[in-house]
Amino acid sequence: MKTYTILIADDYPENIQIIVDALKSSNIQHRIIRAVNGRILCELAKKRCPDLIITDWEMPEMDGIEAIEILKGNEITKDIPVIMCTGIMTSSDNLKTALDCGAIDFIRKPIDCFELQARVNSILKLADSYHIIKDQNVILEQQKEEIQAQRDELQVHQTGLEILVEERTIDLKLAKENAEESDRLKSAFLANISHEIRTPLNAIVGFSHLLMDKDIDENVRKEFFDTIIQGSNTLIQLIEEIIDISKIETGQLNVEKKACDLEKLIEKLSNKYSGRKLQLNKKNIQLIQLIKPNDSELIILTDPYRLEQILSHLLDNALKFTESGSIQFGYMREDSNLKFFVKDSGIGLTEKQQDYLFIRFTKTAISDEKLYQGVGLGLSICKGLVEKLGGKIWIESECNVGSTFYFTIPCILVDK
Repeated sequence: MKTYTILIADDYPENIQIIVDALKSSNIQHRIIRAVNGRILCELAKKRCPDLIITDWEMPEMDGIEAIEILKGNEITKDIPVIMCTGIMTSSDNLKTALDCGAIDFIRKPIDCFELQARVNSILKLADSYHIIKDQNVILEQQKEEIQAQRDELQVHQTGLEILVEERTIDLKLAKENAEESDRLKSAFLANISHEIRTPLNAIVGFSHLLMDKDIDENVRKEFFDTIIQGSNTLIQLIEEIIDISKIETGQLNVEKKACDLEKLIEKLSNKYSGRKLQLNKKNIQLIQLIKPNDSELIILTDPYRLEQILSHLLDNALKFTESGSIQFGYMREDSNLKFFVKDSGIGLTEKQQDYLFIRFTKTAISDEKLYQGVGLGLSICKGLVEKLGGKIWIESECNVGSTFYFTIPCILVDK
């Protein structure tokens, strides 16, 4: 688990200790740096580059507002998220001043420990996703620069080298097409990511602000906390998907093969998605396991975590696009392989939609886009994981009838 560095600035040590104690009771692994005024805050931020800054407004020598303005004007510290923590945030003008100078959020004193934990957790996860996307953009820009360098080199040697020019032109054209496709996918991906991040983030920020009302009923307050947690989990899942697809694309994804009890795995998934369909208010969908009696107690050599991840993606997909009927899943032996399947009675897909189904960063065109949201990574992750386990994946589908996803992995039996 990552250890986050959090810099806290307040001229009263007891106020810093309140924040420290609140973070100790959270599940955030962290280390604390302390500052007693804005000047020291700026010095420590430049030296230590913390993951998050929590600062008071009114402090001697340099207040929180001036400190934030200095941090946002410095190349080293400009991307560090800052939470303003103060007791003078009593008007919209004060709030606007804090946000305009560069603070990403604020917390009123006296501090609510649960509110602080929720805000810190969500902002740290959002910052992680921002750095991942930023790193990906750097890689894409480097690729574009390399292509431009190849083009410049080709132009220098053009005179008297017609054959070489022709060969390089062909290579350049292919590289240009790849770059344009990469740009198109990047733009679509960033647009999708922006939307998918904004949705849970709006819920987190909105309900966090509502929690500041001390007159809220405890049951309502719990619902607000549950919504904030759900939004944070959505962001975490999105980050994990981005990391998985990056590892797959760069060949850095590793599998750890060991004994896997298929009966226990299928039962675990059945219990999980029986609960999930109730959460999604899809009680009228039947979840059915289909396994031949002779195959029900198999123990095989594979990566149990990645196998569960593949089936979870496919079951999530089936539950998302099925409003009524049934979802069937299971496996069967075929020669030296195991063939798994997830079958639904959902909306189905056209042949054209199926052609793009496993391509990363793409989503099939669906009439109700608000109902079926997503970044377009799940099925491409499934394809990469299945291939990493030594198998293949495909789909059979018919519009308005349903879809069946199949994938195979080697059937290497392990003695009980």
